[in-house]
This record gives sequence, structure tokens and C-alpha cells, in this order.
Amino acid sequence: IGTGTSNTFTSAASGGLQQGNAIQLITSTNTNSYIRYYRDTKDSFLKRTTNGTALLNVVTNAATNTIIFFAENYAGTILTNQSSAFILELQLGFDPAKVKPSSISTKISRRSTE
Repeated sequence: IGTGTSNTFTSAASGGLQQGNAIQLITSTNTNSYIRYYRDTKDSFLKRTTNGTALLNVVTNAATNTIIFFAENYAGTILTNQSSAFILELQLGFDPAKVKPSSISTKISRRSTE
């Protein structure tokens, strides 16, 4: 979780709130292979891209909040350290004149590896 665009990604700093406009998912040991979701500040669209491609997929438009990804503990407190045991929260607010409902939120956790 951090700050990102179609071409860049910077993880949230350790010691700071683990939140941002982007999340980069690395699904293998190759850290150059990723999927990135980010809210584009130019048009307020939530977009998806992968490494090695210029193709951008629009996931949704009209997102009004700039911070949409949060890493939380079991109690819903935003973490201030990078941890592999966290709950990912996605919060999207929308312009109610363009999209109904005007917000959506979901939480996702990694399945147990034990």
C-alpha cells in the first residue's frame, strides 16, 4: 500500500500510516512482476495495470476520495508498520450525482498459510 501512478509506486513509509491511493500486488518471488491498482488524480478513475504493459484498465470512475487503500489490524486500526498479517480495506466514495450508491467499502484478509 502506498502512492502510485501508472509508472511509479512508493510504499507507505514504515512508522507512517499504511494507507494510500495505490496498492501493488506481487504474486511471486519475482518482484518485477506485479499488478497495481491506483486512483488516478488526473481523472479520479480507479485503474489497474500490470508490469511490462502500457495497457490501463478502468475499474471505476468518479471516485471522490484520494486515499482508498488501508492496512488495518483485527480491530480496524490503521497500521503504522509493514506487516504480512493485515486486513486490507478498500473505501471508495463517489459523486452521488453520477453513481449510486455514493460509497462502497470492503475488507479482505489473506487466508491462513498454516
